[in-house]
Amino acid sequence: MQKQPPSSDTTHEESAPEPQQEEKKSSHPDAFDFGLAFVDTAELEERPSRSGRPQTDPKSSMNKTGVVSLRYPDFPVPAVKARVAVLRNNLKTSLYSVGKVVLRGAGQKNRISFRGRLLVEASYSAGKVLVTADDIKRREVSVPCTLLSENEYNFIELDDGSYRGSMIIISEKPKRFSLVNYIDVEEYLRGVVPLEIGPRKEKEIEAVKAQAVAARTYTYRKILERSNASFDLVTTVADQVYGGLNAENRHCDKAIRLTEDLVMVYGDSLIIAYYHSTCGGKTANVEDVWQRPPKPYLKSVSDYDKNGNAYCAISRYYTWIENWSTYRLSSIIARHGGSAGCKGTVKGMKIKWRHSCGRIADLNIRTTQGDCVHHGDKIRFVLRRDISGNPILRSCNFRIRSGNARSVKIEGKGYGHGVGMCQMGAIGRARAGQSFEEILKAYYTGVDMRTAVPKR
Repeated sequence: MQKQPPSSDTTHEESAPEPQQEEKKSSHPDAFDFGLAFVDTAELEERPSRSGRPQTDPKSSMNKTGVVSLRYPDFPVPAVKARVAVLRNNLKTSLYSVGKVVLRGAGQKNRISFRGRLLVEASYSAGKVLVTADDIKRREVSVPCTLLSENEYNFIELDDGSYRGSMIIISEKPKRFSLVNYIDVEEYLRGVVPLEIGPRKEKEIEAVKAQAVAARTYTYRKILERSNASFDLVTTVADQVYGGLNAENRHCDKAIRLTEDLVMVYGDSLIIAYYHSTCGGKTANVEDVWQRPPKPYLKSVSDYDKNGNAYCAISRYYTWIENWSTYRLSSIIARHGGSAGCKGTVKGMKIKWRHSCGRIADLNIRTTQGDCVHHGDKIRFVLRRDISGNPILRSCNFRIRSGNARSVKIEGKGYGHGVGMCQMGAIGRARAGQSFEEILKAYYTGVDMRTAVPKR
């Protein structure tokens, strides 16, 4: 969901609202009037929110690790193992295992096993790969095939990572192969939660438990949606960041055990449990951020406590500032503006309107070659930061503070798309004494907790 774990090193004050201005018309089409060109004419659009949070009566139970966890009514899930694509469309790679690994595949007559290093290469034959190991002469095998450890405590190493479970070799493209980690969901979460919520302290365990439930729910939802695909998830922010064994952390392991199998549902369905780093005081409606149907549990909610303080104000990204030279901003927009155009030198920007959460709905960019408009979360991918690699803008909740022929300055709030659980808000709520269930129900409107059990 997010590449960088949330951090709480610095607290910032909320920026003051900017007075609205009207754009001044110049007498010449190429005249630069930066003082009024970079303006915010947006009005907040108020959206209704759904309320009502049915309560459950959890019962305590001892899980298989000997830790007391909460038990909620059962909810059937399609599988308890996830297929995570850890390497895609490669020509050659090496895997390593200390213990014995068995290679199993369709149409494989003889049992193939190895210990140590296994070289996998793409084959010119469709649906096949070449494998070589110390005890295996170079040979062709059909895919998909599975590398299965005979000992459950053995790990398979790939590049700089180590992975629990098994590896499935598949073919997505001709003369290429991909590797899919086939792993128990609870074990998969051990490599996800630490990278998504960051290293946390014991007093913040309820936030880590909330993260574990959100990540588990997201995982089962993807397993359900991608049942006919070759894999369920990838290892990047496109789904959830996954680091395998190397990412595991004892505090996160504890939170996963304490919430074992718990998921969130709305009605009779698993929710789409989106989450992000820092909401900046208010989360967003899913339909406002992306062009997707509204969901009753993904509504904009306030992240303020009874004293008017945002729970996520502990984030170093609660407020932030970005500066560009006009030349650099023009270059970045021209490179990343996509089909909307935005070539030429930037003459001005106008925020046309905002959603009720404060995030920008429409941003008009004026250049020497015409105007272009960007919408919702896509704005972050156009106004990239002026640092190495040009990462996307932290949030679409910003105001234009100054702009002239030399430079542009904006002030913003939050980090991420803003939909669903605010991770830094969850940490702030945990510090304030809220339970993981209170945290989750604060961000996902009207959800219930359930215990995931495989369908029979």
